[in-house]
This record gives sequence, C-alpha cells and structure tokens, in this order.
Amino acid sequence: MGPTFRSLFAVRAQLDQPLGSILRPFNRVRTRRNEVGYRSAEAPAVTAEEVAADLPKVQALIDLAGKAIPDMPRS
Repeated sequence: MGPTFRSLFAVRAQLDQPLGSILRPFNRVRTRRNEVGYRSAEAPAVTAEEVAADLPKVQALIDLAGKAIPDMPRS
C-alpha cells in the first residue's frame, strides 16, 4: 500500500461522516487518471461523458480543499 493510499484511508477515517459523499469519488478518479497516464491495453479510453460526470465531483473536492487548507497547521 503506497503513501497516497494510506493518506486516503487516514482522511476518510477522520472525515467520512461529515464529508464522505465529497471524498468517496477521489480514489476512483485518481485510479482512472493513473490508468490513462500509464495506458494499458485493458483500460478503456476516457469518454466525454465520463469527464462530464466527474467534473462536479472534482470541483467539490477542490472547493473542500480550498476551505480546509488555510486551517491546517503549518510545519
């Protein structure tokens, strides 16, 4: 299990109840982007419909990050 996956589990464990509906699509979108970036013969091409369906979900993740990051402690 890589660091991104461990971080995802940690964030979901802390925030799933209030923010789960916003955070849940992240791993699927991240995995899909990885499939496309490192193209394999088994991975289907990305469709315009797939992108259009994910745009609101990605925008919600960006909005959430924009609200949360300013309140995070700096090291």
